[in-house]
Amino acid sequence: MTVKFTNNASTTVGTGINASATSLTVASASSFPSLSGADDYCYLTIQGATNTAREVVKATALSSNTFTIVRAQDNTSAGTWSAGDIVELRMTAALLTDVIDAATVEGVKTNYQYTPTAGQTVFSGADNASATMIINQAALVSVYMNGVRLVQGTDYSVSSANNTVTLGVGATTADIIDIEVYGNFVGQSGAAVGITGGSITGTAITATTLGATGTATLNTLVSNNATISGGSLDGVTIGGTTRGAISGNAISGTSFASTGNMTFGDNDMAIFGDGSDFEIYFNGNHGVMRTASASVGGNIYIQDDNNIVLGSIGGENYLNAAKDGAVTLYYDNAAKLATTASGIDITGTATMDGLTVSASATDFEGVQILNTNTAASPTTASILLGVTNSVRTVNTKIQAIEGGSDANETDLAFFTNTGGNVLTKAMTIDSSQNVGIGTDSPAIGGGRTYNVALTIDGGVSGSLEDTGALEVGGSTSVNDRLVGSISYFNRDNSGAGATTRRQVAIIEARSVTSDSNAGDDSGANLTFSTKSEGGSVAERLRISASGNAGLGVVPSAWHASWKALQIGPIGFVGSYQA
Repeated sequence: MTVKFTNNASTTVGTGINASATSLTVASASSFPSLSGADDYCYLTIQGATNTAREVVKATALSSNTFTIVRAQDNTSAGTWSAGDIVELRMTAALLTDVIDAATVEGVKTNYQYTPTAGQTVFSGADNASATMIINQAALVSVYMNGVRLVQGTDYSVSSANNTVTLGVGATTADIIDIEVYGNFVGQSGAAVGITGGSITGTAITATTLGATGTATLNTLVSNNATISGGSLDGVTIGGTTRGAISGNAISGTSFASTGNMTFGDNDMAIFGDGSDFEIYFNGNHGVMRTASASVGGNIYIQDDNNIVLGSIGGENYLNAAKDGAVTLYYDNAAKLATTASGIDITGTATMDGLTVSASATDFEGVQILNTNTAASPTTASILLGVTNSVRTVNTKIQAIEGGSDANETDLAFFTNTGGNVLTKAMTIDSSQNVGIGTDSPAIGGGRTYNVALTIDGGVSGSLEDTGALEVGGSTSVNDRLVGSISYFNRDNSGAGATTRRQVAIIEARSVTSDSNAGDDSGANLTFSTKSEGGSVAERLRISASGNAGLGVVPSAWHASWKALQIGPIGFVGSYQA
């Protein structure tokens, strides 16, 4: 702070004040020093106009005719002052003390000159001008003999404890010894030291408070408790050899650049978002990247204009997503599933609990299983069905078999497991739409040939009963209900009218029961129906449940008393039971 004063400054109190007031308005402040600097001040003496009561105050600011004051200075007490009381800038002990302190600046050079006696080596105390030499630091002493600077440590030595300079070789009476001594440069008592150029060097600068109002460049700052409030730090390393800590509620900035690693401890998070919405951290066992809670909306995006790769530290791929290309999943670094422009590509076996195929295409919708072998020999494509577990492995399959007279013809075969995990062809649908059960060559033929045939072949193993069978059945407990039927139709018939239908013949089995199957199981009547040209299908032959046969007899005209055979409603061949 800078003490200010002017000559013979005097005025009176303009407005009275009490003992706690911190401002003083005077009649005129024109003769007082301006207090324009932040640290400027002066001392004012207030005295009663009609008595000798006095108070010294410290004025720290002046605006127009009003001083900002600190009360009760220089061993005086705050009083109550009235308008017209005297206000003057007087010579006070406080003023003189501050002036002396401001003038005592350590670090200022002092010159001492000595005229030696013959052979004198030690110089101390009063010099030729009776000034007593005081040495603060030996390094701040320079010695000249006859204008030539001597070398400390070689030509002379210095003792700051004894305030002495000792020459290595004694001087003569004709020599002149000049000694320059600098103060400690430890600061200025009572006021700030302004260093306007050069630099401060040394092994250390020790200070309780070190302040800079401009730009300060420090090569090394060591502090147990350094507070930097405001400004900026450029090119600073925090924790160069030992990890440092930055504490506080937040560190804000537009960007942060790091040329090394940023280290986070277990469960220490890198948190993003105004609401601390997104977190990245290591929980001691696993790395975690997540939103902070279920209430956080939005998605997590991983975006790149090249490939996005998930993999191991050793370079194995888990997932590879290519821009405008495939998304590929890997097992043990081998591609197993990849998306394509038209669907997916699976390498190896696909095992699943279920498969639903849904498409709106007009052709080729559904599951396609293709064998792309280009060899001339027949090729196949199969669907395997089965059980594989720790107990057994049992398989069946459906297989498409290329072959026949045309390389584009394909048979469809169904295989079952006959035991011992041996697959046997059970049914074949050939390229001509014939169906063979127990044979892979349906439409065996004989006296007749068929465009489409269902062939049931019992085989030719030599067994007494290598037979094929067609079983047709139903379920009913009501009398005269259809149990099973074989129907014949002519696709060339229009099928439009009641008497002109595509159906031309029927073989039916109809139930016979009197007690809804409660006592005995039901029996059955077997009927044969045909259609006349232009007519409708009608029953022509019946074999009753009891073994009687009726030809040309409608059910309502059946005579229960007739036995064996009835032809027509009247005529007969056979026996009559009275």
